Amino acid sequence: GGVLMAVAIRSSSTLSNALRTNSTVTAPASIVNDDVLCCLLILGNTTSPAVTPPTGWTEWTTTPWPITYSKADPWEVKIRLFTKVASGESGNYTFTHARANTEAVMYALSGADTATPLSPNPTGQTGTGLTSTALSITPTVNDSFIVFAAGAWDAAGPSTPPTGTTPTFTERYDPGSGGIFYVADGVLATAAATGNKSYTNANSDANQPWGAGLICVQAAAGDTLFAQGVC
Repeated sequence: GGVLMAVAIRSSSTLSNALRTNSTVTAPASIVNDDVLCCLLILGNTTSPAVTPPTGWTEWTTTPWPITYSKADPWEVKIRLFTKVASGESGNYTFTHARANTEAVMYALSGADTATPLSPNPTGQTGTGLTSTALSITPTVNDSFIVFAAGAWDAAGPSTPPTGTTPTFTERYDPGSGGIFYVADGVLATAAATGNKSYTNANSDANQPWGAGLICVQAAAGDTLFAQGVC
């Protein structure tokens, strides 16, 4: 027998906006083996640079990730997504890249499916204006963890999380006028389509671009026979 798991935040950390070569993200506190680590890293420069993650991390590159938006200034921004299953973790995490403005959010999540942490594929799109909208995602497992991630051209906010109860979002990172990245999250108790999710960014006008996506960290299924009352 067994029990169905729910994804929960063990801890999280953030990296504030700065121009830097390489981005070192503080390890979330009290990581336990088999936690799923998830890092969202946004990078901007005339050409947003390639990133080499720390050992053991994998970048999500299924279309439309990384989410890329740009203008002819020239300037290009990419939102990148990396995951790792924790095993004997020690120290902070340095993502290697050429000089760029970067910000990051990193989670240590308990109760996630270590074999297939991200399912279904993350959504993502780009647009222009003062409303950033991430396309709906449909978890297939109850109690999965949904992350709303959005990058704005001029500034992230200050703002408030997307509304609604599919899931109810909690703000995780909002640098206000000091950065361009906004992240919120919540657990979706009953697997179903989230619907599109939007937040109000701080772009200066309707011509300024943004990128946004939804990520589903799938809950560990546990023992399905037990869950169905068979054993």
